[in-house]
Amino acid sequence: MTRNFCTPLLTKNAARRRIIHLIDGLGHGGAERLLTPILGGLRNAGYDASVATFQEKDGNPEIERLQDQGIPVTLMPITKIRRLDQIHAAWRDLRAKDPALIHAHLQYAIILAGGLSRWAHIPTVATLHTDGFESRSFGGTLRMALMKHSLNDWISRTIALSPASRAQAQTQGLCRAQLMVLPNGINLARFGPGSQDHKSRQAMRASLGIGDEETLALCVAVLRPEKGIDRLLMALSKLVPEKQALQTLIIGEGSERHQLELQAQKLGISANVQFLGYRNDIADLMKAADLFVLPTLADALPTVVIEAMASGLPIIASAVGGIPHMVENGTEGVLVPPDDPAALTAALSSLTRCRTERLARGQAARRRAEKEFSLEVQIERLSQLYEGLIQKTGQVR
Repeated sequence: MTRNFCTPLLTKNAARRRIIHLIDGLGHGGAERLLTPILGGLRNAGYDASVATFQEKDGNPEIERLQDQGIPVTLMPITKIRRLDQIHAAWRDLRAKDPALIHAHLQYAIILAGGLSRWAHIPTVATLHTDGFESRSFGGTLRMALMKHSLNDWISRTIALSPASRAQAQTQGLCRAQLMVLPNGINLARFGPGSQDHKSRQAMRASLGIGDEETLALCVAVLRPEKGIDRLLMALSKLVPEKQALQTLIIGEGSERHQLELQAQKLGISANVQFLGYRNDIADLMKAADLFVLPTLADALPTVVIEAMASGLPIIASAVGGIPHMVENGTEGVLVPPDDPAALTAALSSLTRCRTERLARGQAARRRAEKEFSLEVQIERLSQLYEGLIQKTGQVR
């Protein structure tokens, strides 16, 4: 049985293009956080854009953000991919909504969207938010195989977030998928250098116990092993004597949080590292920070890096996935090899000591975000993609 969380009024123009975005759940991940600005932009562009999700993750906190923007959300429960009764029910409910196009995000959604496309001849788009199609569990391996089949044979167009992600997808089995590159965009108006609002910046730092003379590093990530936060903690423990001048905020929840907090205690850096959990004021925290660090071991095109760039922060990040296409080493920040705490230590030490370098890298990061990663550019390109597929399949409504 489906549950509708809100039903806003439709405009006359929006009813002509009904677009449904499918996603596994609406938890704390980057793909989930992207939906609100994207669907808000699509509705402003004249689409009747809504969301359907299949699972509850972390209480589905992103539903509230979507509701605040007047975007309807429907829950269509699917507990396991082998529950064919639930899948058929979701297909029927989605078909009954009479969409002009479906855009899928994450594993379950891509599998179901592909099947629905084949059954009901609805054009479909999928976005690859992560790199890699491997799993250590039987269930995960099965889902990956089904997702590859869906992308190769049923999905109309597949979006990779960077040229590196597209190349990796092709080498990992997406040999027949209709791949294209379209980076994520963000609403730049929400982000800006902290110097633009000095009082708010000072107030935020004071609330966190951060002095004006201290350098504040920010890391935002779901706390799971592949994000490499344990490597960051090891790097911070080697900052002597600079560590007394560097404070670090780690924002996010996840299965690794307790273990990471214990690691910080054992390394003797608890006084310099704060775990703040999930926050809904990321833009304000970025305005209060001096640099951004993401020690990820694998990532396609992390939106949080774009947000940090838009906030005028220099970036320290692993040179993996699409990150080298976002950040030029030595211009917008410093790129380091993944799983290399020593390189992280050197980069943190350099930017902690030199305020002039931090400011120059941060200004360059802001300029690049404005040029390449705006939400307006993404919405324009999505609209062109949608219209081409809708017209091709005769699904204009």
